[in-house]
Amino acid sequence: MISKPLGAGLSHDFGAKAARLDQALRAGLAVPPGVALLLTSEHDLPPRPQELLAQVGPGPYAVRSSFRGEDSAQASQAGRYDSVLRVTPENLNESLQKVFRSAGDDAPPRRAVLIQQMVEAHLSGVMFCQPNFLDPLVNWTEGTAEKLVGGETAGTSTVLAPNTREPRNHDRLRKLAGECSQKLESTTHGWDLEWADDGHTCWLVQARPITRPPLRDELFSYANIREIMPDPPSTFMTSIVTEAGLTLYDYYRKFDSQLPTGRPLIEQHFGRPLFNISLLCETMRHWGLPTRLVTDQIGGADVARSPLKPLTLVSKWRPIARQGLAQFQAAGKTERAIEELRQIQPASNLTELGTQTTELFHNLVTVMLDLTAALAVPLTLLRKLGVLAEHGGAHDTPTGEILRGLTPLKEALSHNPHWEEDLKRGQAPNDPAFQGLWKQYLQRFGHRGFFESDLAEPRFRESPEVILRSILYPSKPKQVAKTTHVGRLTTPLWYYTRRVLDTRERWRDEAMRVYEKIRRQSLALARQHQLESPERIFDLTVEEWRELDGGWRPETSFWSDRTLRIKELEGYNVPNLIRRFEPPHSFRDEQPEDQSRVTGLPLTTGEVEGVVWLAKDAQEMPELIEGERVILVVRTVDPGWLFNLPKVDGAIVELGGDLSHGSILLREFGIPAITNAHGATAIFQGGERVRLVAHEGWAKKLPLPEAPGPSHLPSNR
Repeated sequence: MISKPLGAGLSHDFGAKAARLDQALRAGLAVPPGVALLLTSEHDLPPRPQELLAQVGPGPYAVRSSFRGEDSAQASQAGRYDSVLRVTPENLNESLQKVFRSAGDDAPPRRAVLIQQMVEAHLSGVMFCQPNFLDPLVNWTEGTAEKLVGGETAGTSTVLAPNTREPRNHDRLRKLAGECSQKLESTTHGWDLEWADDGHTCWLVQARPITRPPLRDELFSYANIREIMPDPPSTFMTSIVTEAGLTLYDYYRKFDSQLPTGRPLIEQHFGRPLFNISLLCETMRHWGLPTRLVTDQIGGADVARSPLKPLTLVSKWRPIARQGLAQFQAAGKTERAIEELRQIQPASNLTELGTQTTELFHNLVTVMLDLTAALAVPLTLLRKLGVLAEHGGAHDTPTGEILRGLTPLKEALSHNPHWEEDLKRGQAPNDPAFQGLWKQYLQRFGHRGFFESDLAEPRFRESPEVILRSILYPSKPKQVAKTTHVGRLTTPLWYYTRRVLDTRERWRDEAMRVYEKIRRQSLALARQHQLESPERIFDLTVEEWRELDGGWRPETSFWSDRTLRIKELEGYNVPNLIRRFEPPHSFRDEQPEDQSRVTGLPLTTGEVEGVVWLAKDAQEMPELIEGERVILVVRTVDPGWLFNLPKVDGAIVELGGDLSHGSILLREFGIPAITNAHGATAIFQGGERVRLVAHEGWAKKLPLPEAPGPSHLPSNR
């Protein structure tokens, strides 16, 4: 038998577990005193246990294995060998024999066993410190952790984020995690630490490399995708977005190499691509920026609630400066990217076309991230100063041209009333005067569409019925906010913001031109592959596109199964924010406590009372009631809503942020509007009366008149 105390410089002959605890103790970490024994057989026991235990200190003791091959970087073998707790001097040798024998016959003849002071813990557990996560993951229990690590109890799991207050020793746990990350050698996946807290000290009782990283219950946002695609998106676009999401986070890492690796920005859950909001909020915290910069822009709730941290921000000045330079150059870089977009020609086979679409989406989002980042600070300042709605309402956006482009047709209609019957049916009148103006309009805007970011959705030139009917509705005068002194002073800041906003909209417009070309080519190739219908090409994943080129032919049973799967996905009502492990049966409309009122993010000023039009999508048309104001209540707004916005007097939108395309349009129209109004479509029914106070960010139900007339607005319930 060979014995050596912890802290004396143990070699790996005593096993990796003992050697690491020895290293940690010498580095100043709180490790219970102990001694390591190297035994050659179960009978090679200390002849004088009392003298040996005197090196450890007062008991009781914990006896653990530290065998060769245990807790290596390749395999942890956690829980394979016995540990004995609350050992006394009288049963020490019996405990040593039990641990020695637990290795079986396949273990090396010389086996190390570790004796340490037993920590009578108030709290104990395991903690995963991973280099690609900002916060440790803790699984803890009251008392000692033998049942927890043995799998007899689940314990409580939590992420040690700054706003976490459980477990009650969270400050000591964070300190231990930081010390281990700094003082233990680096590993691929980080450290799995066992700890025990006696109420005064958080002791490190074991440290092993993580060999199989745990899948964390991260938070995902559907808000940003839901604004630009149908719910659910097509099978093809879901696979494209998910594939592109594997490398999208590289956008942030190019500014700061210390940011996490190996975590995709977008993941697929229940047939929908969702943004990893936990990852984005961690990025803001890593730079000392408030997490609201993320949630206010893309929509969703700021569950991290991390404020501006000036000291962290100063320490990260280099990556912040690099990103600031990129933001300053964003508009110019986008102009060059637009020229490159115009050179793209669709590929000639599905394999290359799928790759081309993935790259296009990746580039589309990357440029949008640059421009969105460039807008974050000025938009926040303008909102804080209370002049964002004032400037936005006076601005004509490039996307708004889609609606303003109909003005010549509306003016011509006043001289050609015989067009009305065709337009009511959503048909283009067969009149040279109309056809000439209509051709000009489609040349400019025919490539746009409803939920146009999904290639499966038809473009305006393919499905123009809503646009044609909207020509019948007269344009309402634009509501412009009164100019204020602060508004005049912030005009230079608005000029910069407006330029970036317009560039962002132009980038999207040009990208949609390429989307239309790719959609047209996809349908042509689908006909060559003789699918049951060309449109079914978008019911396949991008990987299945590649298989089609390899000779695969979907059978009838495949299409039946795929149709059932799509129907199943359509049945999920996935909320704005979900956890990774949230079960699908929990997907139901949020029911706020107050069933008569919602609050949201103000987009404009003003207030209005009117009748709710609860709309499902932009292709519905409200039946206007004479003398009534109409308030649109909708899940989300995208550019396709342009043709209905002139018909409403206010808008309450569930999903969106300052930079949502729909938010930009609503500010341009100047009608009272709020967004990010959680639960609005569940609270308000079609035909109900509502008061909307946009500048205060709320809306509430009003009592119906004593003798209400029948409402002609669709309820969609």
